[in-house]
Amino acid sequence: MRETSPLRAVEGMAIGHQEPENPILAAAERLPRTIAFTVLALGQIAFEQCLRLLQAEGYRVPPLRFGHGLTCFLTGRGAESGVHLIASYHPSRQNTQTGRLTPQMLDAVFGEIRARLGGG
Repeated sequence: MRETSPLRAVEGMAIGHQEPENPILAAAERLPRTIAFTVLALGQIAFEQCLRLLQAEGYRVPPLRFGHGLTCFLTGRGAESGVHLIASYHPSRQNTQTGRLTPQMLDAVFGEIRARLGGG
């Protein structure tokens, strides 16, 4: 049996590939409802797909516009649980070579994730 990494699963969703069951959400279902998740969407397509997926799973999704560094907390599946969705420009060759996404910008996004996960 071939394992699918969570990153590959998200890449598949981002390009419109439909799996019978989303492995990320299936794993999340087994965790206590008091846990907040952090999701990094690399690029606008992944961001929009994450919003659609989370809304379909019962999260309250307000109107949001993609932007690098955008952070939002989505609730709706449990009293204390939720999803921290963080957006970043995709680290493509075009975005990195033109300076649209710099190493410092990406470091800042991962710093935000570390802070959300309690790693300071």
